[in-house]
Amino acid sequence: MTPTLAPSGAWHFPSTTLQPQDHSLFQRQPGVLTLTEGHLPDPATLTTWADENQIRAIFNPAQQTTTWLTPIRIRPCEPEDAPQAAGVVEQVFTDYGFTWDDSDYFQDLSELPGSYPDGFWVAEQDGRIVGVGGLELHRSHFPGPGQLIQMDQETRIGGTQGELVRLYVLASARRQGIARHLCECIMNEARHRQCHALEIWSDKLFQEAHQLYERLGAQRIGERICPDPDQSPEWGYLLPLNPA
Repeated sequence: MTPTLAPSGAWHFPSTTLQPQDHSLFQRQPGVLTLTEGHLPDPATLTTWADENQIRAIFNPAQQTTTWLTPIRIRPCEPEDAPQAAGVVEQVFTDYGFTWDDSDYFQDLSELPGSYPDGFWVAEQDGRIVGVGGLELHRSHFPGPGQLIQMDQETRIGGTQGELVRLYVLASARRQGIARHLCECIMNEARHRQCHALEIWSDKLFQEAHQLYERLGAQRIGERICPDPDQSPEWGYLLPLNPA
């Protein structure tokens, strides 16, 4: 595809016009402009753009040519997605040197999406699942807002109505805003379910994820040892769900 530069200075794409004032939505890399993670549209807009093959436009201003990256689609997980979805988690575990085995800690991934009846989503790019994330609502009251509490012999965060779970994105697909949009999708569903706050437990090595959670408004509350095969230390976050 070849965009045209109008007298007004706007780049014209199929059904999309990039105005000069929109330049703040982009970050410059060598020879290209890409959407910045902090200025992505809402999930509904993202889906619309993806359906029209208009998301992730990269163009070389000097040559006035454009290359279209494969659109990213956030959608509910289907039973046939389970192997690929589990594969995303396995690959991230492998990348970080974590243990991957057939223990109960991974049982939920073999039963997707039924293991997360409150919602589980995948990020799909070029027919391949590159990211996952889910929502698990609490089935009982968590007292002590903003405090570490013990529930069923496990450290949790009080005052939350659910948990953002299993958020993983393949290394090759990061820095495209995928994790943020998975989070926003989960947060929107939680709001719809009348949740006011979610807890997030994240391995201490996932520093980029922690930065994302904090940009979304999450507050670090405390730590615990994860019941995974490696007994990994985790940070716990309280994520308030302000009205959308």
